Amino acid sequence: MPPEVYNRRAYPSLKQSHDFVAWLREKTVAELLAAREDSEAMKGVFLRFFERGLRAELTPKELMEIVPTILIRGNFSEQKRVEILAMIQALGIAYLATGS
Repeated sequence: MPPEVYNRRAYPSLKQSHDFVAWLREKTVAELLAAREDSEAMKGVFLRFFERGLRAELTPKELMEIVPTILIRGNFSEQKRVEILAMIQALGIAYLATGS
């Protein structure tokens, strides 16, 4: 099953879920590295990340838990990580994850 079509309800296997999350993380890291100096492109990367994850029926909270590992794998400085997290909050994703 290609990761692009993964859906938790259709494919409830824990292995398939882990495989999808690994693919989503690596795909997002690669896209972020390509967009590294372009903040608008980086926004687009995270919008696609959340769209893919939500389409697969991961919860916003689960997706937000993946974000720090993406930023670490992308080798972003602590300051850049804080900026990216603020950008995600501005997109309203943090609200979805916390429900507040």
